Amino acid sequence: MFALQTEMIVRSAFLQGQESVRAVRRISKKLNQAMGDHWHKEMLPRHFARDAATKYGYKERSKSYLKRKARKMGRDPAQFEQMRQFPLVFEGDLQRSLKAFEVKAFPGRFSIKMKGPSYVGMRPFRRNAPNMGKELTTVTDEEIREMTDFAIKVLPKIMATESKRVRKHTVFGA
Repeated sequence: MFALQTEMIVRSAFLQGQESVRAVRRISKKLNQAMGDHWHKEMLPRHFARDAATKYGYKERSKSYLKRKARKMGRDPAQFEQMRQFPLVFEGDLQRSLKAFEVKAFPGRFSIKMKGPSYVGMRPFRRNAPNMGKELTTVTDEEIREMTDFAIKVLPKIMATESKRVRKHTVFGA
């Protein structure tokens, strides 16, 4: 997907390393959780938009696929140019199934687990088939900048909630 060093953003937000490594990692993990949720809510739907094929560099769909798609939607197969504008949408199963997701956050990264139809994978079934898994997870440079800005915007809120944590001190032998 993309590499965004959230731990570096978190470390630079602290003044002269006054926070412990454990606190930095805990905040980095929460920041990655928020970024994963943001990607799924804001950026994944863009892959189903009208201009997504050119923006993300999707593989050109075959003429027979576009004709089959036009017939399925009740349109004239000769006018399949409109079908080319939405390459990831055939019946809408893919978009509906990707609404269920789970973000796994770690201090240095996040991963998103989504269940999709059987025809979507990170490796295509056939030699000429488009790699839909790669098409869905492609991120542009503009989106990386957006994620960085989002991380910088959300970080103070996360740090404020974490700084309120009171650590219990156990006194032995008292």
